[in-house]
Amino acid sequence: MAAPTVTSTTEDFFENMSLQSIHDLNISPCRFLELVYMEIELFDMNGKRYKGWVHTVDPVSKSIVLVEFGEVPAVQVIMGHALKNLHILNADKTIKKDFLDSLFRINNSSGYTKDNLIKTKNAVRHWLEKNRIPVRLTGENGENLTVSNALFIVAPYRPEDCISTNEIILDRVQALLRSRPSTDATVVA
Repeated sequence: MAAPTVTSTTEDFFENMSLQSIHDLNISPCRFLELVYMEIELFDMNGKRYKGWVHTVDPVSKSIVLVEFGEVPAVQVIMGHALKNLHILNADKTIKKDFLDSLFRINNSSGYTKDNLIKTKNAVRHWLEKNRIPVRLTGENGENLTVSNALFIVAPYRPEDCISTNEIILDRVQALLRSRPSTDATVVA
């Protein structure tokens, strides 16, 4: 089957695309990223239909995170290798953008005040430094703690708020944070 020609708009580009697989078409990552916040309808290789708003895509694997709005929003990840047809239903990215972003935003109103977060951040930083762990402040306003560019600790600075791809470092820093005395939370460095 011949690949559709590339046109000037993403909507035209994806319109009536029908392939053996979406991977049969060499879509640039930039073109694929243009789908974010659009309403689409797609079919997988088994003919199952999905309809919703694109929250994000993986331009390499061509996987799509799709949100269907109903009484409760439903999130689905459709793997790129399973995609067959894709149609843009609504290309206006402003309609659901704010709502889609709010679905995955961390709600910081869980009882933590700004002063409390600053005290906790400083206490955690002090505890890590006391245990000879190299830590520095990162982020736009110094809101994150970073350990050797391998681990990040985000607010509210609990063991489960550690982010790292290195499982060994992650496990050891989380264990160290769990062993931090609760009275140390009042220490300000």
